[in-house]
Amino acid sequence: MNKETSFVSNQTIDYLDSIEVPIPYDSLRVRVHGDAYAEGFKKIGKIVSIDVYNNLKNKVNVDSDELNILDFGCGCGRIILYLKHLFPEMNFYGTDIDSEAIYWCQENIKDYGDFKVNNFLPPLSYNSDFFDFVYVISVFTHLPQDMENAWLSELSRVVKPGGYLLISTHGEHFWDSAPNDAKNKFFEKGFEFIKGKQTDGLPDFYHCSYHTKKYVLKEWKKYFEIIDFIPKGICNHQDLVVCQKK
Repeated sequence: MNKETSFVSNQTIDYLDSIEVPIPYDSLRVRVHGDAYAEGFKKIGKIVSIDVYNNLKNKVNVDSDELNILDFGCGCGRIILYLKHLFPEMNFYGTDIDSEAIYWCQENIKDYGDFKVNNFLPPLSYNSDFFDFVYVISVFTHLPQDMENAWLSELSRVVKPGGYLLISTHGEHFWDSAPNDAKNKFFEKGFEFIKGKQTDGLPDFYHCSYHTKKYVLKEWKKYFEIIDFIPKGICNHQDLVVCQKK
């Protein structure tokens, strides 16, 4: 794990706390946050936006050019709502399978970015080598293995050579309290997809997937160079994989 520099000052944090952002209605918040508590929705949005901001600043010279930035699986904009204020000059794009969430973004935060619905499987509508930076938060934490591989390949297509991706996963610490036989099977396989309660408004395939570090480093290198792996690097909860297109 590399120690990352924090570029967000206390003054900036105070600024994020002070701004008023459009807040989606209850059912949209539940899909991305797990409940309808508006203050919790905003708090996590701010924390994750700061995590993404710091990692982008650590990897990319963001002061030299405008960048095209993709929020893949943007939902109702929980991260863009704050990240756009940290990078006001950047060109933001958001895409998601949730047409209701995208419609809300198009109607309420169209000044934040360009929002589109994508299909369950590739391709995306964007040109190849278009994005300088892509972040994927709480998406590959919910996909079956074949869909994950398809989207890793597609994200490799749309990011520029030398461009970066931040991708979060459910990591090994989620298995700390699991029975030993289940834990051993997970560490042997490196990937596990577990079906649970269905989330209202989301498709049947959307459940929970888990990754070991060893699995990510071995399997994802087929698509990207793995620059860093940061346990609990997103919101001190999900692991963060920092990738670069070769």
